Amino acid sequence: MLIQEYANKTVYVLGQVKRPAAIQIPPEKPLTVLEAITSVGGFTDIAATSKVRVLRMQNGKQTSIDVDVTQITKQGNKSLDIPLMPGDVVFVPQSMF
Repeated sequence: MLIQEYANKTVYVLGQVKRPAAIQIPPEKPLTVLEAITSVGGFTDIAATSKVRVLRMQNGKQTSIDVDVTQITKQGNKSLDIPLMPGDVVFVPQSMF
């Protein structure tokens, strides 16, 4: 039982990050979008940091939450750094130059 509960606390960080990976939400505190990205080595040089997307299943429907990480890191707007839920996918797209 315990192992299964632990296994279900996974989030996926994909796209333009240094080491795309599945990571565990720590049991003691929530994991935010920025913390998840930091834990996989941060953004690549071509990441669109203002267009990060969190894909989440809610009530059987996939929802998409846009997160402007630039606002969090440059303006210090911590309210945008949302806590992740088990099963979330954090996707960092490539910036279009």
